[in-house]
Parts: sequence; structure tokens; C-alpha cells
Amino acid sequence: MFTIDNIMAKQYIKIQVKTTKSKPISRMEKLASEWFGFQEDFYNLIQEARQQMVEKIQSTRKREPENDNLANNIKVYEIDTTAKQHLGIGNIDELNKNAPYWSVQNYGVTKNNEPFIPGNGKNVPYGAFKNTGKPVPGGSGERWEKGKENAIGKFGAYYTFSAKKPIEPKHYIEAGKRYIEQNLDKIIRKYIQEKLKNG
Repeated sequence: MFTIDNIMAKQYIKIQVKTTKSKPISRMEKLASEWFGFQEDFYNLIQEARQQMVEKIQSTRKREPENDNLANNIKVYEIDTTAKQHLGIGNIDELNKNAPYWSVQNYGVTKNNEPFIPGNGKNVPYGAFKNTGKPVPGGSGERWEKGKENAIGKFGAYYTFSAKKPIEPKHYIEAGKRYIEQNLDKIIRKYIQEKLKNG
């Protein structure tokens, strides 16, 4: 989903951020004398970016989810730390297994670049909305609870319907990337200033 590198080479550090679809950002700075302090601040920045992604997912929900698989599977990974920090946010293999709609949730389209309608426009399993029971045109914000018996017990009837509206993109990956871009300069300036102070 998302990889971030900072690589120490001689007197310079190269920083590169790559996401699944957008062009990578890349820059090189002279601040290797404060490498270990920079590593710590850089790692914390990536953790904060991950939190921004989780908050974006949670703040753009239309209804209460059955689980929090997407947010729970967005984690920071240390891929390589040999003379570098190669970090990742979100492991695609794990996301494909545990939160298979991670890409649709971010981009709002399928792999074929087509709008995604939940259930592919087919009727959902019989059940009822959690609080109101019967589906109504334009209704949203409630979780659909499957099961005829539960619906009959609570509302005296069970229902089904087909989704019409495609999923809207959440752009949570872009939120993480934007957070890094907005805050990376602060860290770099801090260590350039430290280098100048220390001669």
C-alpha cells in the first residue's frame, strides 16, 4: 500500500515515499550527522501518518461496521533497517486476506477502474436495519443485520433490498501521504539546524 525509505549514504540521506498508485516523492538532504535522532523522529512521523489514515477511515463511515478489519490491518512495518529505514504502512497481502475491499474503500473503484456497488447490485440477505427495520429509499447510516428470525423477533417482518449507490472513495492512503509531506520538512529543518549549530 505504502512504503517510506530514508537511506544514509556518505553525507546525505535520501527520502522516498511511494504509494500504490500515485507518483513517489523523493528528495535528498545533507543531515547524516544526526542520523539516529532523525530515525526516531521519522519513525514517529510514520506512526502518526498511520493514525491519520485510521481516523480518515473512521470519520468517513456511512454506517456502523460489523468489524473494524480495515483500520485494524493498517499497521507500520519495518521492512529493512540496514543502513536505512525502509518502512511500510499496510501490508497488501494481509489486507487482501483480512480487509479485501481496502482498495475500493480508498479509490472508490474496482481493479478495472469501475464504480463498486456493494453486493454487485444483488439483493442483500434477508434481515433488517438495526434500528428502523424496513429499508426506505435514500436511507443510510444504519447497519444491515442479516437473519429472518432476528428481524421477525424485533420488527415482526424481514426484508431485503439491493444497493444502488456506488461506494464513495475515502482517500485514506492520500491522507497518510499528505500528512508525511506536510510534516517531513519540520523534521528535516530541525536536523539541518542542529547540524549548523554543531558545526
